[in-house]
Amino acid sequence: RLKPLLGDHHGLDARESVDDGLKMQQGQGKVYRLFEGGLYQFIIHLARRRFGMSRVFAVMAAVSLLMLGLGVNGWAATDDGSQVKIVSPEQGAVVKGDVEVQYMLMKGTQATHVHCYVDGEYQKGFSGIVKGMPRGTHEIKVVAADKDHKTLAAEAAVTVEVQ
Repeated sequence: RLKPLLGDHHGLDARESVDDGLKMQQGQGKVYRLFEGGLYQFIIHLARRRFGMSRVFAVMAAVSLLMLGLGVNGWAATDDGSQVKIVSPEQGAVVKGDVEVQYMLMKGTQATHVHCYVDGEYQKGFSGIVKGMPRGTHEIKVVAADKDHKTLAAEAAVTVEVQ
């Protein structure tokens, strides 16, 4: 539960101030102290008071999506020290037909193989050759993966022009 910091201050117009690492915010005529990690509870408190329980879940979903959009998530790729380099084709190469992708994988603590993507689409069964790319510009990306096929942070990409 949030406790009023300074009691009722209806005339106070300070929406937010930072003092010694503490955030103070006025809500419902009272100033509340928001400790790090307490913003979520504060938003739920305001949602309950202003919108009732039926809208609390919508606010929680919106906050969660906002946090994901700001890069606050738990699904970031693991950096195990692996490195990937695409040897061929070179960046900007003009290619015809099927494209042989040669790469070097310097395995870190978890990498066992790579996954290949063309224009962001996973190439299932990739064995070194990308087949059937239509004419135009395409991105070929090689990403390190572990034994469970989870992608890791190491990746390399080149853009090619298919004629």
